[in-house]
Amino acid sequence: MSVSAKRCLMWAVAMITVIVVLFSSTAPAFASAPAAETISQGTAVSNELKEKAGQYIILEGEYYSLNIRAASSELTNKEIKQVEKSISTVNRQLTMVYVQQQRDPRNIFVADDEGVITTSSQPLSVTSRSYKEGVNKVEWYWWGARIYLSKTTVRWIGAGVTVGGIWVPEPVVSKILATIGAITAATVQGGIVFDANAALISMGFVVMNPMWGISNIHYQ
Repeated sequence: MSVSAKRCLMWAVAMITVIVVLFSSTAPAFASAPAAETISQGTAVSNELKEKAGQYIILEGEYYSLNIRAASSELTNKEIKQVEKSISTVNRQLTMVYVQQQRDPRNIFVADDEGVITTSSQPLSVTSRSYKEGVNKVEWYWWGARIYLSKTTVRWIGAGVTVGGIWVPEPVVSKILATIGAITAATVQGGIVFDANAALISMGFVVMNPMWGISNIHYQ
């Protein structure tokens, strides 16, 4: 075998070795992806826990906290940890929203007596609340957020939309529309509203199942 042939053979063997190493190092990452998502999904708060823990949630200034002493009489240690994790996630999201508010004065923040913080990209007037058009706003709760999208926003959503400091990608909106009978964004009858849990929002809605963590879907 000539010298050039030997060099070619050695080069081919080296390339095959590199490919094998790269494949073996990346394969576990792909295999572990569903497990990572399962862990994240485990932080979602059930409706039952929302009802049980709701009375122990405190809105202090612009952030949520849990009255652990009072909650410990009804919630298990596991439930308390889950509530605290959800509150921590929501409070981090709110911090980012407050920073955006300073940059964009159009955002509106309203904290009512029921512990709901509202962020909006447009004035909240009586006329803008009509069923057909709806409004763009986000109501924050300790377990996540209730997101409102107007009919115009849905119809012209493009790749997605940022409302009240939350980025909602188009694939998620399309799945939501399908659950209420709208085949396409052009056929939506009015503004929509849905609940998203804290874990889903913190991940930027990037999960394998676009509908995981979303509930309470209906027209405004």
